[in-house]
Amino acid sequence: MLSLDTILRLAPDVLETTRGSRYRADEQATDLASFHPDDRRVLVFLYALLDELETVVRPSSPGTPQSSEPLAAFLARHDLSDVIAQVRTLGTHDERLAATIHDVRGGALTTLFVQLARSRRAPIRADIVHAIHLGARDHMKMMRNVVRDLDAPARERDLSPIPHSLGDLVNAMREFTGMVGDERVVVTVDRHANTSAASIPLAMAEAYNDGRIKRGDLVLMEALGGGMTWGAALVRL
Repeated sequence: MLSLDTILRLAPDVLETTRGSRYRADEQATDLASFHPDDRRVLVFLYALLDELETVVRPSSPGTPQSSEPLAAFLARHDLSDVIAQVRTLGTHDERLAATIHDVRGGALTTLFVQLARSRRAPIRADIVHAIHLGARDHMKMMRNVVRDLDAPARERDLSPIPHSLGDLVNAMREFTGMVGDERVVVTVDRHANTSAASIPLAMAEAYNDGRIKRGDLVLMEALGGGMTWGAALVRL
């Protein structure tokens, strides 16, 4: 957990980030014309399919879950087995762009197809619709970042800087530290940087060694990871 002082020390009032930086973007991007004609056809088909899917499951307004009916209609219109068969042919004609093909056929797309297949066999829950929306949206973004002319206008928006205000984060941290006290929030990122899954063990080891936590204490641990991964636990040591 970052303390309020750490946030203000390490970052300006307004941050500029680039949405495309999550992927390799220009470092990896290639043109559609570089692909074998059969691969080019599948890439365009897959992107159009995901675009249709993202549209039908997109919430009508932020925080409002989408109805399951548009997704059910989408599944009735499309044969997923045929889509999967086409995706599997990618790269079989020409291996020169294997890294790009690997990204397009990556695990996120497999997860998305699994969710869609499950939606055929069971009642469609609102959380599944939401997860499918995020999966379709993010995979389209990845595709247009590695294939620069697949959807050039959207790719330009992806790569444009966006200012982010720290106001909401600062206010949330001020409220949190006001409740528990800043001295009880363990901070290691300013020395270790981002250590991913090791962040909580490192923070706990430091707090245990300097006496801030001990046997019998109640410790709140929370973390965010890549994609839609998050978790929290309240543990009595």
